[in-house]
Amino acid sequence: MPRTLISLLVGVIAVFGLLGAGCPSSGDPTNSQRISLGDVENWLYLIDVDLTEESVRQIEQSDHDMVVLDYIPSESQNTEYDMATTIQRLQDSSTRKLVLAYIDIGEAEDYRTYWKDDWQVGDPTWITGEDPDGWEGNYPVAFWDSQWQDIWLSPEGLIEKIADAGFDGVYLDWVEAYSDDN
Repeated sequence: MPRTLISLLVGVIAVFGLLGAGCPSSGDPTNSQRISLGDVENWLYLIDVDLTEESVRQIEQSDHDMVVLDYIPSESQNTEYDMATTIQRLQDSSTRKLVLAYIDIGEAEDYRTYWKDDWQVGDPTWITGEDPDGWEGNYPVAFWDSQWQDIWLSPEGLIEKIADAGFDGVYLDWVEAYSDDN
């Protein structure tokens, strides 16, 4: 099944309790309330990129009131990226912004820090196949498997790191995984 915008939008959830009526910002006192999800009018979906200083500045100055970004430190080649500073800059910009972390809950990605070199389809058993849309390095998973869930939900998992970095919530990709044949 191809990835559709509708399924991705259904996957937008608030996990940190910050998408209600607004919440205090820790930065600029003139930006004392963050925007709520229902107030979003212009949003930016930007994944699989290196966020340079210039890119962050352009996003800060944009009229986007919601930004979806990859949690860059989860990429094996970018573990030192200062995500918290980037998020804070965007949240404190002149146009108030919700900043959501992109996560792929239905597929494992071989460029992430959790990936083990000896993993392959079927080993561990929760890696169920090759990406049906041809995304190299992405593998559908048995998302109900506790080992896969631990990568995200354990006290040392990625959700905790995403929350610690200051994201306002998460944007779930591959939510239609329940309908995959694998």
